[in-house]
Amino acid sequence: MSHKSFSDLAQDDYFTSGNWHLKIRQTIIAIIGWLGVISPFIGVYIILHFPQIAQKAHIKYYSDIILPMKFLIEFFIIIFIIIIITYLFLTVHNNRHFAFVWTKHRVVDQKRRMRHEKLIEQGWTEKFGDLKQRQQYNFYSVKPEQNLENDFAQRLFKK
Repeated sequence: MSHKSFSDLAQDDYFTSGNWHLKIRQTIIAIIGWLGVISPFIGVYIILHFPQIAQKAHIKYYSDIILPMKFLIEFFIIIFIIIIITYLFLTVHNNRHFAFVWTKHRVVDQKRRMRHEKLIEQGWTEKFGDLKQRQQYNFYSVKPEQNLENDFAQRLFKK
């Protein structure tokens, strides 16, 4: 399977050309989401490191809580950095895996697929005529007896 045909199966409209409405909307949603995750930590950091702001905002806290809060903030900052590094590593690994493995790996049994294509083409030829004849028509009205049954392909594959 070629790289192009595999990427057609795994397509995201965000990365295709155009779709700027979608890109703007999804980017704004992502930024708002990240602000929702980070803002509590920023708020606690500002309150602990700038007590004059906490006083102006009428936020009172006990001095005993400062040391554990600083520890928690530093802990979560370190964890956040580790998570970012891990996600970047996994993204690079996944992209390399995609580029070097999945683009060269056959996902579909090609012999079986070719047999199925031939069987379907033969079935269509029986019902609607040969391929060249079918391609010549701009409009074609199907007779009721020519309609394909629900199990048309399955019956062909059993033969």
